Amino acid sequence: DVLKHGIEISNQKLELMYTKPATTFNPDLTRKYGQNIFSVMEEVWASDKERIDVVIFLNGLAIIAFELKCNADGQSYQDAIYQFRTDRNPKTRLFMFKAGTLVNFAMDLEEVYMTTKLDGDATFFLPFNMGNGKGVNAGAGNPIFEDKYSVSYMWEDILTKDTVLDLISKFIFVEVKEKVDEQTGKVKRSENLIFPRYHQLDVIRKTLADVRENGTSQNYLIQHSAGSGKTNSIAWLAHRLTSLHDANNKIIFNNVIIVTDRVVVDRQLQKAIMGMEHKTIGRLFFAETFVMGIISIAIGVFCGVFCSQFITAMLLHSYGKEFQLSWTLFPDTVLLTIGFFVLSFLVVGLFNTHTIRKTKIIDMFAA
Repeated sequence: DVLKHGIEISNQKLELMYTKPATTFNPDLTRKYGQNIFSVMEEVWASDKERIDVVIFLNGLAIIAFELKCNADGQSYQDAIYQFRTDRNPKTRLFMFKAGTLVNFAMDLEEVYMTTKLDGDATFFLPFNMGNGKGVNAGAGNPIFEDKYSVSYMWEDILTKDTVLDLISKFIFVEVKEKVDEQTGKVKRSENLIFPRYHQLDVIRKTLADVRENGTSQNYLIQHSAGSGKTNSIAWLAHRLTSLHDANNKIIFNNVIIVTDRVVVDRQLQKAIMGMEHKTIGRLFFAETFVMGIISIAIGVFCGVFCSQFITAMLLHSYGKEFQLSWTLFPDTVLLTIGFFVLSFLVVGLFNTHTIRKTKIIDMFAA
């Protein structure tokens, strides 16, 4: 949230990252996007006992950490995973959940694995490999190339500025799960930072590129195996399609509808989409409510003055006296009116924002 939406200090908004604008209409936003500063440091001391091979920073904030191993020296990504689990303290500032790095990679010259949350021996790693082979013959790992390393896609694609900023702004989100304890009845809340696996990122980018080129004229079939993250892939794709523009800066889709035949998947999709931009939806609704309130106040004051003048004219006319149009405003009355309405819209706006953040997506559709 801090990277995506910035922070406020003494009523001053401080942006910590500039995202890529959806269109080219605003050159200032494009210029700011190009001013994001990336830096790479080797042998970073996270504490007196922890030295990290490589850390990548965005505008001074650590976002990615690497433990690198060389197969020629008899080591592999498994040694890097072991190092993360046993030698890296989750409470170290660099690795604190939602406060340190966004993702940590265990990498050798052949394969890559990742985790978004260090938890000692319980740290869970997922593969971040391209896959070896094509079609029905595809398998785990990475392809072997004649003139480059199997993991060269990391620095050729994944770690480029555009891809990293795209991952942070459009893919990474916090997944919240709630589970009721059957014995105590208390609700246990857990959070996970979701980072796309390579095949998820790949399918989303390929689909968006084709839709941007061909518009709405094509149909697509995306096959996922069990446990491969199809729920998040659907949510990411739907989320991106809502703001997708063509080469002429025209929006391609007016609405995106997700249809599923399983209640479990439906609930998962609701939570996934809510986790991506729910806070933004709340803020936008609050801003819209407040702006409409200001406009209503202005119209109300104008109509009130006009009506009072009209009534005054009728009364004076009934007594045979002349009427002279006057737009004099009584400051105390105007200030009290504006203050009352502004306070009312603030309360209503904040309440609606709070309600939206707790409302399920499906309930919003029904409304």
